[in-house]
Amino acid sequence: MTQFRVFLSGMGIVLFFVGAAALPVQAWQNQILKKLDDQSFAALAKGRGPYLDLRVDDAAQLTDMVKLYTGRFGDPQFSLEKYEVNRVNAKRALIPYFQLSPRFRRAYVGVMWPGSQLKGNRLRHRVLYPGHETLWSISQIFTGTGTHWERIKRASGLKSDGVYKGLVVIVPKEILFSEMRGEMVDGMPQPDEPQLPALPEPGVAASSTNTPAASANTPAASANTPASSTNTPAREIETATEDTDAGPVFHEPTPVAQPEELPSFEAVVQGRNPESTVATQPDEIVESGQDTEPSSSSGDLENQDEPVVEQQDFVEANEPAAPEQAADDNEAGAAEAQKPNAEAQQRILKHLADLDQVRGLLTWGSDRKGRYAQYRLKAGEAIYSSVVVRFCGLTRAADVNRVARTIIERNNIRDETDLAIGTPIRIPYELLEPEYLAQDDPVFQAYLENLAEVSLMATEVVSRNLEGVYVILDAGHGGRDPGAMPRGIWEDDYVYDILCRVKAKLEQETGAVVIPTILDPSVNYKVQDVSKFRRDNDEVLLTQPRYPLTAKNMVVDGVHLRWLIANHHYDRLVKQGVKPENILFASFHAESLHRSIRGSMFYVPDARLGPKRSPASRYQRYAEYRGNQFSFTKKQLRQAQALSTSFAMNLKAAKKEAGIRVYHQKPIRSAIYRNPRKPFVPAVIRYNRVPTRVLIEVCNLNNQHDRANMKNAKFRQKVAESFVQALQRTYQPNSGGSNRASLRGL
Repeated sequence: MTQFRVFLSGMGIVLFFVGAAALPVQAWQNQILKKLDDQSFAALAKGRGPYLDLRVDDAAQLTDMVKLYTGRFGDPQFSLEKYEVNRVNAKRALIPYFQLSPRFRRAYVGVMWPGSQLKGNRLRHRVLYPGHETLWSISQIFTGTGTHWERIKRASGLKSDGVYKGLVVIVPKEILFSEMRGEMVDGMPQPDEPQLPALPEPGVAASSTNTPAASANTPAASANTPASSTNTPAREIETATEDTDAGPVFHEPTPVAQPEELPSFEAVVQGRNPESTVATQPDEIVESGQDTEPSSSSGDLENQDEPVVEQQDFVEANEPAAPEQAADDNEAGAAEAQKPNAEAQQRILKHLADLDQVRGLLTWGSDRKGRYAQYRLKAGEAIYSSVVVRFCGLTRAADVNRVARTIIERNNIRDETDLAIGTPIRIPYELLEPEYLAQDDPVFQAYLENLAEVSLMATEVVSRNLEGVYVILDAGHGGRDPGAMPRGIWEDDYVYDILCRVKAKLEQETGAVVIPTILDPSVNYKVQDVSKFRRDNDEVLLTQPRYPLTAKNMVVDGVHLRWLIANHHYDRLVKQGVKPENILFASFHAESLHRSIRGSMFYVPDARLGPKRSPASRYQRYAEYRGNQFSFTKKQLRQAQALSTSFAMNLKAAKKEAGIRVYHQKPIRSAIYRNPRKPFVPAVIRYNRVPTRVLIEVCNLNNQHDRANMKNAKFRQKVAESFVQALQRTYQPNSGGSNRASLRGL
């Protein structure tokens, strides 16, 4: 008996430790946590459902960060209780999934269920957490209401209401949240008139005799589903209004819409008259709700339009095309053709030698899978940065990863992280940038022809201490649009601080006149030596009258009004006798690209991709609308590319001398690629009349080194100083700068 008691006692100890060891497992089963960014987790918990677990370092920022994740900066009566946010402590809050802004709901799904993909007219969702997922909860998460559960069941061909790990569930596209369909969420309310959806009282469910909640045989009958919890927001009947959720605009790592195909560059070299204007017929107007160009990652609209030869005059639709003005003598003189000379020929030969050296790393051929260019990996190289970024011209993380996956599959690579030196990588021919196409390809020949034409343009400009130079400064995003926001840092405040630093240095130390496009009234143009800014949304564009970047259509208007501002000042200054080449436009950004990319990049206009549309008639209320009906000659487009490239090269050199990293693979670019053969120029420089114009990507916020630099006020000051140095290089020949465009930077 004693031995038996000892045995039972021993078993009790064993059971105690076994039970204790099982507790973490049970806790893990009751809650799922997936890191969303540096301060938040996507979470699933039994009895609570889906939510965002927000944890901030500074208690004073908790409410502002909740506003950011819910997109409720525009609500003057904001409170945590109003949006059912549970404050755990001074630095932590739990935000219900249904209260997140559309972009953060989409981000939540992306990290919680990374395998869920929209293919055609349906979304394929794979069940990963059977203890937390039911047909009802899946319907809630992806459509906003659990009442679609039966339709999802039928679409999935399921005979049972139960789900299990690995089960593939089909959700029809038409019932998905707008953001899940890949659509931009527009129609957002302004801050002074919040149009917030009325929420039912917590715990009060909508009654319906057709919902599974009314039946013990439905998936919602389990007490473990979110549908049965009184803590779950009862917004499921408001699916139709989800696209009006007042959230900030974010630029996701995947395009939100697929525009129509862009003709290849072959059209550029067919049947064109070099002396003609861009086109001869009026084009259709860009009206509200009709602009099909999706938001780009740099805050400008993607311009997936035809090449210049196929475009039309930059005039209002339904109005007679204005005769092309001779403009004033200054502008006409800036566009005069330059005769070829020995120096120009040497520049062409030098660039071709450099290009041939890179092209010599490629061989072209074809196999049963189609045409390809083959590259052999060198020591330390990876497919992502050394192949996709280099030869395909892609930079955004989602684009790089997508194309890398295509290349990996084409080459039957099992593990892309374990490739031997010299491994041949065959790149599908259609994924190559124009300069890496075969020698006899018409698109490659058009690329060379454009470079040759640009190289012949005169770019010499002279000014003492920048006297008579006018600098139009722009900082991307602002208001409800924080821009790129990886890991708790947002773009708009940091690039605005750089604008302020440039403005201060130019006005204090040079004779240049600074014309900003944007103002943050809370700080004016005061330089801020901080590592983290306080989020606000009161920025305005300096139109007449001013345009608040909290407005309903700021996604589109916030882009177009910037180049309208630039063109307005350009037109005004030229009429006052200012030489066009003495006016410069610069827009500062900080993108979230593939993490392998580090350093600054510069975008200049491309003579092959000129403007097409005129400003929408709704902008007539702004003084800047006047003076924005005009057309370009091809010579003017080439002159703009030459002047802009010349300045970009000086900026590149100034940054390197200041110790600021510049991206090593083609830092100066005249077009952005999201998809093969779909180049575009950001609208803020494409539609811009200022001959010298550049979009500056200060750094890649998705790279940890660049991100740390951007938080450093000394780094931002060095960026500003290098910009001023580049101006001095451009306008003062004795400062060691380049006053003629070189092809090496293209």
